Amino acid sequence: MKFLLFLLLPLMAHAEFLVEVSGVKNDTGKVGILVFAQAEGFPEESEKALHRIEQKATAGTVVFKVPDLKPGSYAFVVLHDENKNRKLDKNFFGYPKEGVAISNATKIARPKFAKARIVNPKSPLKLKLLYP
Repeated sequence: MKFLLFLLLPLMAHAEFLVEVSGVKNDTGKVGILVFAQAEGFPEESEKALHRIEQKATAGTVVFKVPDLKPGSYAFVVLHDENKNRKLDKNFFGYPKEGVAISNATKIARPKFAKARIVNPKSPLKLKLLYP
């Protein structure tokens, strides 16, 4: 039995996938992450995300633990929801008014799922919030 437990320990240790989100500008509101396994609903329809996790905003870096992320292709979206309305607030031109990060994106843009997806992402995945 001890031998079996020894073999299972490495699998148990990797049950949670970490996403480190840097650049959180203040402690106001919440920071939320959406993990999409398919293009449908990406990037804003949270009900179509595989995982939806939020936590209190902390200036600097916030770490999310995504449970049971199996090998595959995923796109990640992070929002600093400063007013806690659970949506990305935009200006008249559709440009975000709050901090946002999307996997594989280096500027604030609305990429397609195919561009944002990461095949078999490695933990910890590091994303940086970008603010307007």
